[in-house]
Amino acid sequence: MGGRYLDLEGDAELDGGDGLAAARVLVDEAAAVAGEWRELCRWDPELAPDTVPPAVEPVIAAVAGALQRPQPLAWGADEEVADAVDAFTDRAGPAAIEELVCLREALSRRLRGRVPPSEVGETWARLQMTIDRAMARAARRAFSNLERAACFDALTGVMNRRSFERDANRELGRVARHGGRFSVVMLDLDGLKTVNDTLGHAAGDARLQAVGVALRTTTRREDTAYRLGGDEFAVLLPGASTDQARRVMARVGEAAAPARFSFGIAACPADGTAIDALVRAADARLYRRRAAVRRGAGDEPSVRQSVSPSVRQRSVS
Repeated sequence: MGGRYLDLEGDAELDGGDGLAAARVLVDEAAAVAGEWRELCRWDPELAPDTVPPAVEPVIAAVAGALQRPQPLAWGADEEVADAVDAFTDRAGPAAIEELVCLREALSRRLRGRVPPSEVGETWARLQMTIDRAMARAARRAFSNLERAACFDALTGVMNRRSFERDANRELGRVARHGGRFSVVMLDLDGLKTVNDTLGHAAGDARLQAVGVALRTTTRREDTAYRLGGDEFAVLLPGASTDQARRVMARVGEAAAPARFSFGIAACPADGTAIDALVRAADARLYRRRAAVRRGAGDEPSVRQSVSPSVRQRSVS
């Protein structure tokens, strides 16, 4: 392997004037490079012994393509490499960074002694820039994915309690500084325990997911939905009056069928200028609405009698 130089002269596919012999090596020997990379990953002490790396061949192909083009700092990341690394990182998770360290070593071993002397400087400069940017891209992507996971509820796809507290405080600050209004909806899925006990937890999860889908797809673009835990959800509706919020929730109720829920609405600043006060007001209305349905005085399709209407307070501080 060492000492054999490659000639790309006349190669129409790879030689665009800036093509390097190293690119042909990576194209022709991608499977061997991938095999060496997997072996390096297996022995890397920074990777867990049970790590199963995803396919790296698309990244190798993208790196080979990048070697055909100059890689100056001012150009930013190579687009093909960036796309391949994003997909790789989505599958590998945070381990992608260390796995790309192993790829750099595998590429270096494969190319060492095989680059024509006239191309050595440019080859290693392009390769270093490409791999360094790939690792930086993977780090940013992995962090973004972890940040997203920390803010979203995995089952329903809506945001979580931590995000609700953050966003509610942001809305309160906006109203305090600039005026305006927003509405808070507190929402309980009806009969979840009964569904879990009689049909199984998979059926209960399906009801929660149905509510999550309805909240994501039928609220306004500026609205945000959250799962606070168990069968409890919340929705922030910036700029919305209680009537507007009620219309939005009617759409959500229709879209969520067969899942049913009860909800209550509070408005800022009319019902308070602290999140605890708004949650208490919305919760109280939720249970009054549920009690009215039990008495036959309500007909909203999104509401059904299911549990005791006694008001409970949620702490969001």
